Amino acid sequence: MVPARNAARTLEACLAGAVGNLASATPRADAIVVDDGSTDATAEIARRAGARVLDGGGRGPGAARNLGWRATTAPLVWFVDSDCVPEPGALARLLHALEPDAALAGAGGSYTNLVTSSLLATVVHEEIVARHARMGPETDHLGSFHVLYRRAALETVGGFDESRYNGPRRAAAEDLELSLRLRAAGLRLAFDRDSRVGHHHPTSLRRYLRAQMFHGFYATRVYLDHPGQRGRSRYSGWTDHAQPPLALLTAAAALAAPWSRPLALAALLGVAGLAGLGLPMAWRVARRHPAAGALFAGLSPLRAAARALGLAAALSSSSWTGRRR
Repeated sequence: MVPARNAARTLEACLAGAVGNLASATPRADAIVVDDGSTDATAEIARRAGARVLDGGGRGPGAARNLGWRATTAPLVWFVDSDCVPEPGALARLLHALEPDAALAGAGGSYTNLVTSSLLATVVHEEIVARHARMGPETDHLGSFHVLYRRAALETVGGFDESRYNGPRRAAAEDLELSLRLRAAGLRLAFDRDSRVGHHHPTSLRRYLRAQMFHGFYATRVYLDHPGQRGRSRYSGWTDHAQPPLALLTAAAALAAPWSRPLALAALLGVAGLAGLGLPMAWRVARRHPAAGALFAGLSPLRAAARALGLAAALSSSSWTGRRR
C-alpha cells in the first residue's frame, strides 16, 4: 500500500519494486495507491502499473494509509512510501521476521541511498545507517516508509492518527505515535536492517531543515501526550532529545546577551554544547564516510535549531491540553 502525493517522478520505480516483491512473496496480494490530492500524473502512473487507486483527498499520509488498509481484507499490510524503491526480497524478509510470534504487530526495515551524488543525501543516509546499526531484532519504533503490519494489530489500536500527529503535505510523526500505541497495547515490533528500500533522501538544505522543524513540532506533541516515553527509544538517544531544548535556551540567551554578560556566556556555552552533543553521531558517520561525518558535525546545531522552532511552536499551542489519547 503506497500513499502518494505528487509522486510522478518516483512512483513508477516504487511500484515496480513493490509489485516484484509481492509477486515473489505473496502472489495473490493487491497493490493499492492512495492518491492524496496530487496535481500531477500520480494516479495515471499508478493505474498504468496495475495498482488500484483510491482518492485520499489530501488529508495526509496517516489518513491515506488508513484508507488503504481498510480497503482490503488482507491479514497483512505492507506500507511503502512513494519515494522508496523496494529491493528484491525486502518483503520476504519482513514476512520472515513476523513469523515467530503472533504478539509481533509489525516488522520494518532500513534504507539504501538512491541519491549518492548529493553529499547532503549521503549525510542523511549515513546517520540512519548508524542508528539502525544499534537496533536489534526488536524495536520500539517503526518508520512507515517500509513496514509490514498485521491487520489485526491496526484494528486493535484504530490505525494511524489522522489529525493530531498527521501532517498533510509535511513531515509528521504519525508512525512514531502508532508505534507507541501498539506497544501500550502489549504488542511488539520487529526490525530487520537487511530488508531495505532505496530512498530519495533530501538534497536541498532548506527542505531538509523545514522537515526537521515539522519533526520537532509533531514529535513534541507525541511526547507531551505520551509522557512515559520521553527520551526512551532504540532509534534515538538522550543526546537527540536534549538538543532542541538546549537550542531553544541558547536562542533565548543569545537574544538577551546584549544586556547581560552572564547570558552572553550562557549563549556561547549553549552553542558549544550543541556542537558537542552532535559529535558522537558525527564520529560514527565519519567512520564510514569522512566527508559526511564532517558535514554532519556542522549541520547538527542547525538541525537542533530547526527542531527547536518546532518544539517552541508545539509548546506555545494550547491545543494539546487534555487531548491525550
